[in-house]
Amino acid sequence: MHYITDQEIDRLQGGLAARVHCALQGWGALTFSAKKLPTMELEVNLLIMG
Repeated sequence: MHYITDQEIDRLQGGLAARVHCALQGWGALTFSAKKLPTMELEVNLLIMG
């Protein structure tokens, strides 16, 4: 089980505020884009289901 910490919530909110999203998917790579420059370091965890 994973518990979300305050630091993770701050990073999530920073990504949401910058409107970060996965723009492109290539072979073994993902490219992320944002509407504006994030104001904090972001950490992204992905679960890829195929």
